[in-house]
Amino acid sequence: MNRSQCGMVLLSLAALHSTAHGQASERATTVDAAKGKWLPVLQKHATEYVIAVTEPSGKKTTKLRPDPLMRWSQPVRGGEDGVICLWVEAGRPVTVMSFFTLKAGDGKRWIVHEHQSLSPRPLEASWQGREMWHTATPGVVFAPVPDAPAPADSAPARSRQMQQILSDFSANTIDNKKVSWPLRALPKPLYRYENTGSEVLDGGLFTLAQGTDPEALILLEARIDGKQTRWYYGAARLTDLNLRVRFKDREILSVPYTVGRSDEPYQTFIVINKASDRPEDFVRP
Repeated sequence: MNRSQCGMVLLSLAALHSTAHGQASERATTVDAAKGKWLPVLQKHATEYVIAVTEPSGKKTTKLRPDPLMRWSQPVRGGEDGVICLWVEAGRPVTVMSFFTLKAGDGKRWIVHEHQSLSPRPLEASWQGREMWHTATPGVVFAPVPDAPAPADSAPARSRQMQQILSDFSANTIDNKKVSWPLRALPKPLYRYENTGSEVLDGGLFTLAQGTDPEALILLEARIDGKQTRWYYGAARLTDLNLRVRFKDREILSVPYTVGRSDEPYQTFIVINKASDRPEDFVRP
């Protein structure tokens, strides 16, 4: 199913990134006015998704965490109010989605859905009964953390180890004007998961953000690997911009600008585009 059949409008790079630095204060004022107003609509959109993992034995529906992982705003690039939501399978992260609203250059308001697969298996997603997204390739690829100590025996000690490992990650985005934006690691995990019944002993989902807007995702997992336990990492995008992620001095992820496609692990798209500021007008397209 293509976006025209779903009534979708692709994000416009020029429209989304045309705001200059001098307009940041104006955007900040708009953000303050919008805060709190759009949360019920964004949460409702999240609850209307059905996301399933495709396995050889059939499809397995994933579970939406009951509360958003975080609330964010983006006064520089646009994004007056946003939430990050997570779907899990047996406690492990499967899909991260960002739901947010902003005013477009033509005076209309957008509601945007942005999703990133964190699953090694194919996913299928529908919203309000319509197919929206399906993947065939892994959303994230894991690798051992170089020179990491063995995972500690206690959960508090492993938490401290994750914080130390996270400090070795850095990232930046590059916009359409070739301006580089450094991202900062938010110290607390968006989500912590332990003893999921698989090879994962402990894990954490972290983000590197611009302000409070998550742009890069880092997964850290203490995995039982044969007879030993080792730390693994995975990195993924949550931005349409060119993103570069580094571990110490080594680049581990470099992805170009894209709004993605409905068959790719990352995609961002407008679901509603209306000349209104009433949240009740944005419950359905």
